[in-house]
Amino acid sequence: MRFTKSAFQRLPTDLDTILVASFGRAGSTLVFEAVSKALAAQRFFLPQSFSKRLVRDHDTFFLSMGSLKRGVVYKTHDYPSSLNGNLDRVKAIFLFGSAVDAALSVYQQKQTHGEDWIKLHFQHLRQPYRFNDLFKEDVLGLEEQCRAWMTCTSIPVLCMRYETLWTSTDALSQFCGTTIELPEKRARKPKHINADLLKLANSI
Repeated sequence: MRFTKSAFQRLPTDLDTILVASFGRAGSTLVFEAVSKALAAQRFFLPQSFSKRLVRDHDTFFLSMGSLKRGVVYKTHDYPSSLNGNLDRVKAIFLFGSAVDAALSVYQQKQTHGEDWIKLHFQHLRQPYRFNDLFKEDVLGLEEQCRAWMTCTSIPVLCMRYETLWTSTDALSQFCGTTIELPEKRARKPKHINADLLKLANSI
């Protein structure tokens, strides 16, 4: 009998469900990968390259899509108000950073990945597509995201700023109930942004 990913995820476990939430471009992929590896090592005695895929589900998962599985890590840009069902043993890590950096990163992603990628990103953020207003107002809903997760009381939430991740691994490990190891910190690639546009972004 060949076990599917879904079958592995249904195996009993005492591990918590962990949500890695963010408003985007704030280290969520990095933390999602690290937490997935840690839970996989604790839950399955299988090669990490294979097992880490067994404990994660639905990148940019909409929290209203279905019930959350125990011992599985979910990456999301959704709001805690979308949570439904049994929330026992569900925890969330909310990552945030500079709003200016997030907006500049989205601007650069359009140059790299095109408009379809950006439209999908706005959809994941549950925001109407208003890329042309990116440097005029908070069209990404960053303030709304921060307020929602930082005041959430339905589940335990650990809020972490991107820049402090590498000095807060002990807190991250304690919250997740397993040792989390982040990759070596690397300087973010410089953004090639027009000087006038950069000035506009920093004036918001």
